[in-house]
Amino acid sequence: MSGGPVTASMNRDLDLDHRLLEWLVLRRVADGGVARVGAGYLDGGRPLPGFLPARIAELLEAGALTLAEPDPVAEATRRVRLTPAGQARHAELRHFYWAAGRSR
Repeated sequence: MSGGPVTASMNRDLDLDHRLLEWLVLRRVADGGVARVGAGYLDGGRPLPGFLPARIAELLEAGALTLAEPDPVAEATRRVRLTPAGQARHAELRHFYWAAGRSR
């Protein structure tokens, strides 16, 4: 980065990136495959891309996500679930990205 002033266009891009990462996490969690295993996260048994765990932590703190009770067999494993607030945000973003795709 140049260190110059942040423009309105840059702010829009940052907001879009933030919203896109939020959508990626919420969509994966809604699909039911995301779990915290120890200190990391898996989706369908595969490690999540490195840029998503920080967003999961933010959404957990914001109350959009929650951790299920530990798995009785694999105690270090806890599924990540949408809260009602997370379900509402997921629906909102699903509509946003569906509408954006339709306008192309």
